[in-house]
Order: sequence, then C-alpha cells, then structure tokens
Amino acid sequence: MSWLLERSHRTPYDLGLLGVDQAFLDYDLGNRSTAFLYTLSEDCKRCPYQFERKLDQNEGANFTKISTKHAWKFLFTEDDSGMFMQNSSSQFCELDAQLGQFGVYKINAESCEVETLSQPVNIYTSLMFVTSVLLLGGIFIGFCATIFNHCKNRRREFEPRTDEMKHQIAEAKRKRVSSLDTFRGISILLMIFVNDGAGGYQILEHVTWDGLQLADFVFPWFLWIMGVCIPISVKSQIKRTGSRLKVIASIFKRSCILFGLGVMLNTLGVGPKLETLRVFGVLQRFGVLYFLTAGICAICWPTNPKTDGKFLDLAALTPQWLIHLALHLVHLCLIFLLNVPGCPNGYLGPGGIIDDGLYQNCTGGVSGYLDKIILGEVHLYQNPTTKFVYKTGPFDPEGPYGCLPSILTVFLGVQAGTTLLMYKKSVQRLLRWVAWGGISLAFAYLISFVIPINKNLWYDITIKNKLDFRYYTI
Repeated sequence: MSWLLERSHRTPYDLGLLGVDQAFLDYDLGNRSTAFLYTLSEDCKRCPYQFERKLDQNEGANFTKISTKHAWKFLFTEDDSGMFMQNSSSQFCELDAQLGQFGVYKINAESCEVETLSQPVNIYTSLMFVTSVLLLGGIFIGFCATIFNHCKNRRREFEPRTDEMKHQIAEAKRKRVSSLDTFRGISILLMIFVNDGAGGYQILEHVTWDGLQLADFVFPWFLWIMGVCIPISVKSQIKRTGSRLKVIASIFKRSCILFGLGVMLNTLGVGPKLETLRVFGVLQRFGVLYFLTAGICAICWPTNPKTDGKFLDLAALTPQWLIHLALHLVHLCLIFLLNVPGCPNGYLGPGGIIDDGLYQNCTGGVSGYLDKIILGEVHLYQNPTTKFVYKTGPFDPEGPYGCLPSILTVFLGVQAGTTLLMYKKSVQRLLRWVAWGGISLAFAYLISFVIPINKNLWYDITIKNKLDFRYYTI
C-alpha cells in the first residue's frame, strides 16, 4: 500500500483506491460536450456492445475504475442507442485496449487513442517468484526424502525380521500408491488456492464458457484419480468377498452417501427449502460417476485375467470400453440430433445476449434443456458465470446430463489403474501411460475443431457469486 501511495504523488489519482486487477481510466471528448459510452469485454464472446454511461465534458473528470482482467473494446456515439448495440451511424470512435493493473489511462475520443498517464505494474512478478520458490523447494524436499528413504531401507536390510513383520511391511506397501497420493495432494492444494480466489489472477481462474485454464483442470484430475482407484478397489473386494453383488451393494452405498452429503451442502446459506433446493453439485456428480463407472467395472471385471501378453490392460477392459464408448456415442447423438425448441441443432453456446440474443434461452443447448426437464429450472444452479457475463438464466454446470461425457474421464483413470495392476515393472507402466496420454491428447486436439473444450457442459466449476469488476464512478 505504501508503494501505491508513493506512486500516487505522481498522478492526481489515489492508486490506493484500486483493488487487484483494476486501473483508472479517464476520458477526453475533445470538442464534444457529451457522448455515450458502450463497452465490450473480451470475456463476452460474440456479444454486442453494452451501454455503460453518458459522458459529459462539462462535469470535469470522467475517470473511473475498470477491470484489467480482460481486454476491452470501447465505442463512443453521439446518440443513445439503448442497452445493446452492434453498429450505429452516430458512432465516432471505436478502439481496443488492453489495460494493466494499477495503471492510469486516458482515452482521447477525438483522436480515438489510449494514452498511458501512469505505467501499470507487472502483476505476474510475485506469482513467478512464489512458483519458483515452491518448485525449487519441492525438488529439494523430494531429493532429501529420497536420500532418507534410501538410507532407511538400507538399514532395514540388516535388521532381523520375522515372517509376520515381513507380511506387515508387504501389506503396508500394497495399501498406498505414493505417486497417486502425491498427485492427489497437488490437486487438493490447487483446489484450495482456486476456491480462495486464485490470488486474483485471471489466468488461474475458470474460463467463463469455451476454453481451458489451470483452474479448469482441478475437477477432471479428481475424477481421473477416482478412476485409478476403482479397479484396485474392485479387484480387492471381489477377491475378499467372492461376490460381485456385495461389491455392487458397497458401491451403491458409497455413492448414496456422496450424493446425500452433496445435497446437504447445497442447503448451506439458503436453508433446507425443498421447493427451490439445488439437487446436483460436485459431490453428487462424484456419487453418480462412481456408481456408474465402478458398477460397470465390478460387473465386467474378468474372473481370470490374462497374465501374459502385450495388451493385458486393454484385454481386461475391452467389454468396459465398448460400454463407455456406446454411452459416449449416445451422448453425442443427443447433443447434435435432439431438437431443442427455439434452438439450432447441436447448439453448444452460452445463449443470452450473444448473436444479438437470437438464442437467449438456449444456454448449454441439449444439456441445459434436458436438465430443466429432469430437475426443473428452480432446482438448477441459479448463479452461473453466464448469468453475469452473458445475461442468461439458471444453468447447472454439474447437472445430470453432464454426467454422460464426464464418465469418460473417470474411465480413463480406470484404464490407468488397470495398467498399474497388470504390469509390475515401472518401465512397462510408464511406456503405456505415455502412449495412452499421447493418444488421448491427439484425439482431444482433433475433436476440439468440431466440439469446443468447455468446462460448463461436462464438469464442475467452483463459482464465487461475484461480478467481474466493471465501472464504478468515484
């Protein structure tokens, strides 16, 4: 704060009033006495300009605080054209601007240029410093832990052990997969960071609709981790109980617990109002996906899997692959062939104000439409990001229909877990995981030209109920 106040002596604006990802913006209308300002954020794809405010040169300074998270388009007109506008014969200036945090800018509407009165700061310096420290610290701690474990194991080699002690050690090693625990810890750390605002960094937050940023990986990672654990758990339970029916009953019980806990969490802050209670959510999707994926795995897991061959993991999962691909094919057919009233076939956009509001009520296309039919609009999430950016109605990013595409993410984890079971040598596992990763990445890249990567249509986002900083007159 002292640094901001020191900089504020060089400018008439008090930079201490600015928050994270904010800047000051002033306007100079030149010879004009009044003008109407329309703005368009880069975050709102294919949206029309939105009316911001009327500018009056006689009122003196017109400076405001503005968000710097996204690039902006500014449009000045001589006449008021209403709330939204695409083109106007009265416009006299249109320009793009990428503003920086804690900067001070002035738009000269006469020459249609942006002047920088005070340079912004590099908001990523602290992030890069902290990331470097954590990375180097992690490498150092990992190196020390490796040396410590090596010395510990060497010492144990010379210690006398009974058969019971050897059995206990072997059981302890089989219970945990260290690499999976490490990955789970990284995912939890990132989840906590993202849920707490991601430090205000836009690149670490969720994308509003189409696209992919770091925060958008959190939920798929957890789904994949759950998938890795499924074959390990199913194989162990079948071996212990000898009954697939008991395994399925256990899976169903755990799924119901997850779903019930999720419903209870949805009552926080709003109370148990059943007439408007949001039914689905993060834990609910976990419960549904666990029941479907683990249930299929319990039914189809081979009684006597092959122990020799080049494709042991693929052979063990062939029936499951056929089932999951069939489910995914059904999902795609519904997405592109089902007729949604008032919407074009295969619509995957956010609806609302984009495309001149032609598809106002088409948010999510088939996904949003079926969720409304299954649950009713009042039981969907009422404050999605599309509501604030695209001016849409309720839409549930964790709705029931979205379980169909996200089940494939869990099953890819099942594939990785099966590889872990079938192959004992690290090199064999690594080669197969790299191959599966490469194939999945290549296929995802190719399919993205037809179906955009979208976080709302198949997996969860954690949304804080807040608007992106817009304009606030001081």
